[in-house]
Amino acid sequence: MRDIAITLAISAGLIAALYSPFFATLNLMFIWFLKPYDFGWGFWNYQPVFIIALGVLIVSIVIHGRARNAPTPIILLYLAFSAWLYLCCHMGTNTEVSLLYYRHFWVTAAPVALVLLWSIRDMRELKWVLFTMVFSLGLVASKSGFSLSLQGGGHIVDRINGFAGDNNTFAAAVILALGALIGFKGVMPKLWMRFGYNLYLLFIVLCILYTKSRGAFLSLGLLFLVGSTTSTKPVRNTFAMVALVAVGLYFLPNDLFDRMDTLKAPTEESSAANRLDYWEYAWKIGLEHPITGIGLYNFMEYCQVHFPARFQDGAQVEHSTPFQILTSTGFPGLFLYGLIMVMAFLALTRASTLVRNNREWVPDLLWVIPFAFWGRVGLIGYNFASLFVNMLLFELPWVFVWLVSLMPPMIRREISKAHRKKVPQGDLAVLPESMEEEVVEVEAKQAPAPAYMGPAFPFGDKIES
Repeated sequence: MRDIAITLAISAGLIAALYSPFFATLNLMFIWFLKPYDFGWGFWNYQPVFIIALGVLIVSIVIHGRARNAPTPIILLYLAFSAWLYLCCHMGTNTEVSLLYYRHFWVTAAPVALVLLWSIRDMRELKWVLFTMVFSLGLVASKSGFSLSLQGGGHIVDRINGFAGDNNTFAAAVILALGALIGFKGVMPKLWMRFGYNLYLLFIVLCILYTKSRGAFLSLGLLFLVGSTTSTKPVRNTFAMVALVAVGLYFLPNDLFDRMDTLKAPTEESSAANRLDYWEYAWKIGLEHPITGIGLYNFMEYCQVHFPARFQDGAQVEHSTPFQILTSTGFPGLFLYGLIMVMAFLALTRASTLVRNNREWVPDLLWVIPFAFWGRVGLIGYNFASLFVNMLLFELPWVFVWLVSLMPPMIRREISKAHRKKVPQGDLAVLPESMEEEVVEVEAKQAPAPAYMGPAFPFGDKIES
C-alpha cells in the first residue's frame, strides 16, 4: 500500500509540474531533498526521478515562458568553480576516478543553477521554493528523530532513507536546514500550526543528537549560541537556551553524549586522532600541489603511494570540506569556495537591510528579516560542521547559496514596483534602471522608523532613518 501511495504521489507531482514552472520547481525540490522514492520499492524506486523532474521543469519553462533573472555573482562564481574543478580533475593524479565523481555529482547540479534563474519569478515563489527545499530535508530528519525517540533513542550510523550520505554528512546538512527552518517559523499563521512546527523542529534537533556526530554536536551548540546572543534580546534568549539545554541533559540518556568525552583528549581516540593526521597530510598535499591539487577523491590513493609509512593500513578521505577542496582544486578553488560562502552571508544581510529600510513599501516581505537572520546563523553552523566532514559534493548548501543570492535583486524589483504604483506622475517609471535603486534608497531614508525591528545581527543589519 505504501509503495502504491508513493508511486501515485510522485506521478501526480510530475503531472502537476506541467501547470507552471513554479510548481515544477517545488516538485524538483521535494524530489531532490526528500527522495520519496527512497521510502518504498515501487516503480519510481528504479527510475532516474531527479533527471525526470528536472526535464519536466525545463518543459514547463518552455511551455509557460521563463523568468528574467540575470545570473548573480554567486552563481557566476559557482560556474567558475565548477569549471576550475573540472580542469583540476583532468590534471589530477587519477583522472579516471576524479572525472567519474565529477560527472556523477556535478554535471546535473550545474545546469540547475541556471534553470532556477528561469523558473522563479518573484519573492513569493522564492520563499516557497526555499521552504520546500529545507522542509523536505527536515522532514527526513524529523521522521528519523521521531521514530528513534519512540524506541527510547538510538544511534544513526549508516545511510538513512531520503539522504545519500552517512551520519556525519547528514547532520552537517541538517544543521543548515535547521537554521533556515527556524527562520520560517513566522510563516505559520495558526497557533496549532506553530505548535506542530515546533514539535517538527524538536525532532530534527533530536535526530542531530542521535547521529552522535561530534562536529554536529558542536555546530548545533554554536548555532543556538550565535542565534541567542545576537538576537534583539540576547540576555533573555541566552538564559532560555541554557535552561532548555539543562532540561535536555536531565531527560536525555547519558550514552547519547558519550562520544563528546573524546573531545577532552582527541589525540587519544583513534577517529579524532586520524582526522588530525589526515588534515596534516592534506595540508602537505596542498603545499605540494598548490595550483590544481590532485583531483577529486584521489587523497586515499595519493597518501598510500607517497606516505606509505604512515598509511600502510590504508587511508580514508580528508574528513574536512576545506581540506577536501584544497587537495582537489588547490588554493584557487579554496579561495573561490570561501568567497562564495562569504558572499552568500552578505546577500542575506543585504536582503534583510533592504526590507528593513523599505518595510512600508514591501510589508509582504517582512518574513525576509527573521529568515535572513537564521539563514546566516545556519550558514555559520554548517560551515563549522563542514570543518569535520567532506561536503563538497552535497547539493543542499550549493542550492541554498544560489537561491539566497536571488533575494537582493528580487527585493529591489519589488520595491521599484511598489514605488511605481504609489508615486504620482510615474516618477520612477521614466528613470533608467541604474537610477531606480538610488531613488528607492533615498526615499527609504525619508520614511518614518517603524515599530517592528526584527532580530538584530552584526555585519550590517542597521536601520536607516
